[in-house]
Amino acid sequence: MDVTGNGSLVSEYVWRGVPASDEKAAVQLGADAEWDNGWYAGAWGSNAATADQSGVEIDLYGGWGVSPVTGTMASVAPSTLLPTGLRKTFWN
Repeated sequence: MDVTGNGSLVSEYVWRGVPASDEKAAVQLGADAEWDNGWYAGAWGSNAATADQSGVEIDLYGGWGVSPVTGTMASVAPSTLLPTGLRKTFWN
């Protein structure tokens, strides 16, 4: 199993063109695990805010992928978005 992580500090979190951190900086962290049999899973999170509330967005995803031809990838990957502390819900 391979495990990787990532992190960033961004000046503003924008989701599909909509500011999601109330025009403030955001801290974003992620982790991924990948197994030799093609399965993978991961999580990504960011602080999020609107003008009158704040919270955390957590995205969970996983799936299975194969490489039928060198240089290509086929994958099935359901994901979910879990906003916490925000009354406004964003759907993927």
